[in-house]
Amino acid sequence: MLVSTSSVVLTWALVATAHGGVIEQRQTAPSPVPAPAVVDAIWDGKCTYPRPTANFSLPDYLGRWYQQAGTPFLFTTGCKCITADYGMNDDGTVSVLNRCELLNQKIDISGSAAPAPEAYGETAAFVVTLNPQSEQECAGPNYIVQETNDIYSIVQSANFETMFLLSRIQDVPSNEVDNWIRRAGELGTNVTNVIKYDQMECKFSNSTAA
Repeated sequence: MLVSTSSVVLTWALVATAHGGVIEQRQTAPSPVPAPAVVDAIWDGKCTYPRPTANFSLPDYLGRWYQQAGTPFLFTTGCKCITADYGMNDDGTVSVLNRCELLNQKIDISGSAAPAPEAYGETAAFVVTLNPQSEQECAGPNYIVQETNDIYSIVQSANFETMFLLSRIQDVPSNEVDNWIRRAGELGTNVTNVIKYDQMECKFSNSTAA
């Protein structure tokens, strides 16, 4: 699961620590879109959390996801071919392996995800802990699935800070990704900061990670 460094948790998508100062590789901004919508959210006295989808099945969610777009953060700086692999651990938590390609090198960030307390949503909200572990700013989930189906998922972090747009398919037409980004805006994401990620000519993500 990907996550921002301040939220600590998944899509980089679980993530984080590509070195700063690297030139972004083949990453492009989507066409202009409306400002984020006003949406329902959860407030715990310190942080604001998107409402997770009720249409969520953890067994169906496991496996390989390709990040098509998202809010840039430390892990994704300069990266292409970003993936997130989720599996079940024996203790009931979810294993997390985030991978990206940077200057022809493979970068892996691993960790685990546990369901957040039910006050933050009965399903689809997780607290992701990555290795190395970073301090969490918020007490609640840092990986919230706002919308998901067999093709794509829209994931947000606390305070709507970092969005991950994930797809089951690696090669997705650009106009389709634009439609998904617009949908993320309808769910509260500030899409002016969202960029697309290159999933072409990948050296390390053409098959499920071991």
